Amino acid sequence: MRPLFFLYSLLLLLPVYIQAQPIPVPHTYTARLGYLQQPLNFIGNPSALDSFFYQLHRLKNDPQKKLSVVHIGDSHIQGDFMTAILRQGLQSYFGNAGRGLVFPQRLAKSNAPLDIISSSVNTWAYNRLVYTKNQPEAGLSGFAISTTGNIAQLTLGLKNDEKFSAVTLITDDDRENKWSVSTGEAGFYRYYLPDSSNSFYTYTTLDSPVSNLTISTIPTTHTKSFYGAVLHNNSGGVLVHTIGVNGARYDHYNQAALFWQQLPLLQADLYIVSLGTNEAQAAAFNETQFKENLQLFLQKIKAVSPKAGILITTAPDSYKLGRSNLVLRQLNSFIQAYCNAHQISLYNLYQVGGGYGSAYRWIRSGLINRDRVHYTVEGYRVHGELLWQAIANRYNSLFSE
Repeated sequence: MRPLFFLYSLLLLLPVYIQAQPIPVPHTYTARLGYLQQPLNFIGNPSALDSFFYQLHRLKNDPQKKLSVVHIGDSHIQGDFMTAILRQGLQSYFGNAGRGLVFPQRLAKSNAPLDIISSSVNTWAYNRLVYTKNQPEAGLSGFAISTTGNIAQLTLGLKNDEKFSAVTLITDDDRENKWSVSTGEAGFYRYYLPDSSNSFYTYTTLDSPVSNLTISTIPTTHTKSFYGAVLHNNSGGVLVHTIGVNGARYDHYNQAALFWQQLPLLQADLYIVSLGTNEAQAAAFNETQFKENLQLFLQKIKAVSPKAGILITTAPDSYKLGRSNLVLRQLNSFIQAYCNAHQISLYNLYQVGGGYGSAYRWIRSGLINRDRVHYTVEGYRVHGELLWQAIANRYNSLFSE
């Protein structure tokens, strides 16, 4: 009996992945679009992400565990319309660990996600990482604002009754500025952030959940720089961070030293990378140069997060000079071949959306803007739902069949 008892005890210690209730696969935005290539709506080379999916599965049995997804991209991503669908899907099934990384883009004279509010009495200098030689140097969010005013002060928060119970500020590393956060929804509280072992960010828990807070410094003559904040809930689940920058390319990110210095803060378990549209504005596709930029980007990702999964998405079809962009077709074909050759997980949004020439159908459906490059809000939500369908289907194939 002892050997059997020992074997039984050992089996109890091993991870067991029992079948789970399948994730409901939504078709809210995609059902009416008959030109979508649903048979192609899957993750290529999916086994490279299986570790991430197993971590997702563990969340169902560990309510305090958190996972971090970081979506990096260009103007298609900056507005958060696509990523928001993915965030809602993951958090509705696996738990809401918070809104994640936010930045007051409006203070940097740019477009912000619809659920982000921000205001300030300061006059700010601003920059985004496409201007690699300008100051202030862009940080984790792909943006930066700075002021030489006596005091820096801004309000940052969420709409739609969303709340958060903890915050990580990403600021300059000048300890004399003494950044603080204050809340006023249930009385007035001020939290002076303690000295941190990391020079750029500090985490603090709030006394109660709030929907907005005021971020400020004490009076100094020093320059104050702000790079964003991570909004957390005191619960397990998934954080989905959006890092989207208008005009961004792989080489812009590669040159953004402060971005890579601050990226470890997010402790990513999965990176989703959605770039390529801006590279495709060139007159011709330079495969050698693009390959070098892609490889360097991936090397930097792996240096920061060696255990994280990577999912590359192709860019959706768009126009250039009055017709579908041929350079974009060549670029996306290269990405597909490169990912297949190196067993990198790929979501081929370009082909799922219909491939070369499909932008015409999206235009007729009212899902692409007048510039014929950017999609409408609903168009981006279609992209997000397609991606979430592919992710949910992969999860279901592992744990629900």
